[in-house]
Amino acid sequence: MRTTEFIGMASGDCECFCWEVDEQTYIRIRGERSHAMEVEFDKERHGGPRTVWRIYPDDLIAHLGIKGDNRPMKFTFGYDDGV
Repeated sequence: MRTTEFIGMASGDCECFCWEVDEQTYIRIRGERSHAMEVEFDKERHGGPRTVWRIYPDDLIAHLGIKGDNRPMKFTFGYDDGV
């Protein structure tokens, strides 16, 4: 596994980069309520279900229970290419 570590602050723009994930991962990170709103939006806007779900850095920070108070945080990312 390769990892990198850095100290930084989330920019708050939510779209600096994102990960495309499956629907179950989206629900686990964002929650059922967010998922239900997105499903309804897709019905109204696109006429059907989406095939790509995205999570952003701010979603991970919230998922970890960290308040977005614009303070420096230490981030560690790991990558395992054996998945």
